[in-house]
Amino acid sequence: MSDDNAPAPLKKFVYPFPKTEARNPAQPGTVEVTNAQEYFQALSQAEDGFYPIGYNGQWHGGIHFGAQTGATLAQDGGVRCIADGEVIAWKLDDDYPTVEYASCGAATYSTGFVLVRHWLRLPKADGAQAGGAATGESAAANRSGSEEQQEPSLLFHSLYMHLLNWKNYQQDADKARPAFWGEPLHIVGEKATDADRTRNPYIPENGIGLNLRDANRQVVGFAPRGTKLKLGARLGTTGYYAVTEVVGTAYPEGLAGAYAYKAEIPDTEVEPAEVGSIVIPDAPIEIKAGDFVGHLGQYQRYIDMNPLGSSCNERPLIQVDVFTTEDIKSFIEQSRQRAAQLTDRHKTLLLIEEGARLVQTMDTAIPDATQLNAQTNGTDGPVVGHARVLPISVLDEPVKEEDGTRWWKVEVGTVEGSSASGWVREKGHTKVGLCTPWHWPGFEIVDIDGSTPRALYAHHVVQQGHIVPDEQSELETESAGAEGGILFRKLYDVLDLDGDKSLTPLELRQALRKPWLAQALSHLIIKHESEWSGPMDKWRAMD
Repeated sequence: MSDDNAPAPLKKFVYPFPKTEARNPAQPGTVEVTNAQEYFQALSQAEDGFYPIGYNGQWHGGIHFGAQTGATLAQDGGVRCIADGEVIAWKLDDDYPTVEYASCGAATYSTGFVLVRHWLRLPKADGAQAGGAATGESAAANRSGSEEQQEPSLLFHSLYMHLLNWKNYQQDADKARPAFWGEPLHIVGEKATDADRTRNPYIPENGIGLNLRDANRQVVGFAPRGTKLKLGARLGTTGYYAVTEVVGTAYPEGLAGAYAYKAEIPDTEVEPAEVGSIVIPDAPIEIKAGDFVGHLGQYQRYIDMNPLGSSCNERPLIQVDVFTTEDIKSFIEQSRQRAAQLTDRHKTLLLIEEGARLVQTMDTAIPDATQLNAQTNGTDGPVVGHARVLPISVLDEPVKEEDGTRWWKVEVGTVEGSSASGWVREKGHTKVGLCTPWHWPGFEIVDIDGSTPRALYAHHVVQQGHIVPDEQSELETESAGAEGGILFRKLYDVLDLDGDKSLTPLELRQALRKPWLAQALSHLIIKHESEWSGPMDKWRAMD
């Protein structure tokens, strides 16, 4: 991509939510997730919203977090930005829109969202510039026009949908608010203790709050507790800042040119600049990995509102998508070329390829390196059926040889589809080795054909056995097109261990509970039109 107007390259990723730490059930805390399988396990509990096929059989480019995932993940604090980037658009519903159902009432749903762009740039080659070091006049020429050549980069986006509405924020003043909404308002609270009416005649009887002063620091007004102040420029090197807006009451009425002592009003909240419409800021707003984005909103379905169903409860939900419109295939090729120019310190991943054979020992105790080396060329160990990529940081302590070469015990999926554990050596072990994240190990790009929502719907109802007899022939014909398409062929390759050519929500949940299948599924980079894009005719075709 062009570097013009690009955000700063990201330096950090985080998961959308930390997990709940329940050592003290009375006061549960949170802890960061370090192992992706913990997330897959949580997502396997989700009611719907799987990637890349949803519960309804349609293409689904994101993942859902709701009440079920909240049993593991700390979702009450809101969703976080997954990486350094810039907020480029958002929408905050005033109140939730509704869909009226004659049989059961109105279902509410959120159209609130936040869109963030991120810039992933390749690291510089270790040592010399990529392609070799330049010297003398050549080096000077290379530097002309710019200090250094920009490294290849990828612009991608994260999208957070179905967020909490403004009405709910107003009803709970303690809820965190996104900083990108606008300038913060400083709340005159408990740290503001001015109450002496002999020093400030503007303090009303029994009033307590903050004295306001002019540029000479003479008292010119008063803001009682509960008042909110927007602050502007600092007064010289003092702790006073210009009061540019008052929300609430201040004395005297119409006060202008006043300054507030910022240290006495540390608590802040943010009021949204706009509600009910899409906001595109004049300039992108910087956001860091882990910064608060929003709270889960409502996304109710017909079955959630049916009085004859299991419940008519609220349904908190958020969908998170990560996507790019750029040539990710080319970027990955460049990334892998750069990875070959990086030193071993970048090799933080253990890659166990399909077809590798694990080393097993007779003794269940931790073996020594001599025992493991004796079995290296054995033919009795289980054969890996699905590639595994494991961060070294999450592996158990390795067994080391005299020269420092490491062995790790790992769990894999076999060609038979079962789980097996055994030992692998970091080098000299066929189809096993260390690599960098820039190798993109295990990732595969799938370019989807033109499967339409109508064809995917037909495929879903045929597989679920929900066909109306007079529609059977037509739906089966349309279903065959989706069944033979590359999306389902690839998913069957990954997930269909019993070969029945069927893919149900239960099978997706079960796959997420098996580390090797969950990883294979998560490493599919699928080129597909967003389910949120128009025109609506493609959806009306299902009616």
